[in-house]
Amino acid sequence: MLICGFLAITLPLASGIGVAIVIGWLLLISGVWHLLFGFRSGSGFGGFLWQLLLAIVYGAAGLMVLCIRSPVSPGSPSCWQRFS
Repeated sequence: MLICGFLAITLPLASGIGVAIVIGWLLLISGVWHLLFGFRSGSGFGGFLWQLLLAIVYGAAGLMVLCIRSPVSPGSPSCWQRFS
């Protein structure tokens, strides 16, 4: 853990990109879980709409974090090239 912390301090660009990728995937997974939970929630149609709205917001935020290029690295690969 000490070595990882040292590398994060010495390589801030790589650390930032790694953290952004992890957060983007977590947001996408959270969006999928909210969508699945919306179908299983027993709070009626209003609860389903709320879960659906959250799923859309989390999914869109995850895609934005994963797919939009950083202004720091304009030559970076696009979203589909990066993860395929």
